Amino acid sequence: MDSMQGRRVVITGATSGIGREIATMLATHGAELVLACRDVGRGEQTARDISRSTHAADMAVIPIDVSSRDSIRLFVREYRDRFSGLDVLIINAGIIRSGRETSVDGIELTFATNVLGYFLLTLELLDVLKAETAARIVNVASSYASEPDFDDLQFEQRPYDGMQAYASRKAAIDCSPGHLRGASERLASLRMPWHPGWS
Repeated sequence: MDSMQGRRVVITGATSGIGREIATMLATHGAELVLACRDVGRGEQTARDISRSTHAADMAVIPIDVSSRDSIRLFVREYRDRFSGLDVLIINAGIIRSGRETSVDGIELTFATNVLGYFLLTLELLDVLKAETAARIVNVASSYASEPDFDDLQFEQRPYDGMQAYASRKAAIDCSPGHLRGASERLASLRMPWHPGWS
């Protein structure tokens, strides 16, 4: 990987798994990290651990619940207050549930988190990303993806299947890069299809 010195990166879901590994790798290469975490305590501990293991500078931790529209907008507001410009947005946070749950906005939780949250966070930060000439958006997708049922996206008419819900949400992420390129020709949208345990 080329040096990331002086480049600011926002990453969601950085406290464990692939997200933590990505954050550690980027810190090793000099990136200025902003960890977007639902649990601030875990986020701050992760930041300390990564800083200690990579000898990287302290990184910022900003709370976010990507299933909540209000939380996403509060995150963006705090980010804009503290920083100018953004080089890389990595949206990695995602969930899988055994039973149907709803978000604070009343939307099926995996759909709110793994699809709508991805789109809203990206759109809210789009102008900040456009301020940089070589910005990147990385959506962590999955090889475990299947066509969604567009007649029942939120599993309101059929029995809930957590794995099917997860797979259909991951398929929806595949659609985002093309749409975002259409929104801004200056952005190079890059999708990286990773699946925990396979990569």
